[in-house]
Amino acid sequence: MSQAVSTWLLHTGPDHGRVFDEVARTLRPGGRYLVIPAGGTRPTDDIGVVVGELEDRLDPGRTRQDGPWTLAPVAEARGLVYRGTASERPTTFRVSPRAVADSLAGGLFRGAWSVTGEGTRLVDEARERLVSLPDPDVPRVRETSDFVMVFEKP
Repeated sequence: MSQAVSTWLLHTGPDHGRVFDEVARTLRPGGRYLVIPAGGTRPTDDIGVVVGELEDRLDPGRTRQDGPWTLAPVAEARGLVYRGTASERPTTFRVSPRAVADSLAGGLFRGAWSVTGEGTRLVDEARERLVSLPDPDVPRVRETSDFVMVFEKP
């Protein structure tokens, strides 16, 4: 196969190595694996800080992180070379802290990750922090970037 693509996939499971094993097995030399991560870049506004800390606390081993800092070493251990990003698209959106807290309650993390026990407490704590931010009902302008990572089989 000359090319494979994953879109918003690798954050859903903790074993990136198995995915890269299969990609490395099936790609022909010169083939490319394009990965569109779910995380993109983390917003650094007050909402992004709370959600980013929650992600880190739910996944201290970073097994569900899907950025190049996590995936490149896994890919390279399987004979694939990280070539960088093929494109980047800045995205601006508006959302209030309360809306993000409601998303967390509805399963923003629970839908993709198994969140139970201590994880449930961490999500509830993050929700409380979000609604405690100044003006929790006022949408903030938030910025992130979507990008495509390129891995190649030499």
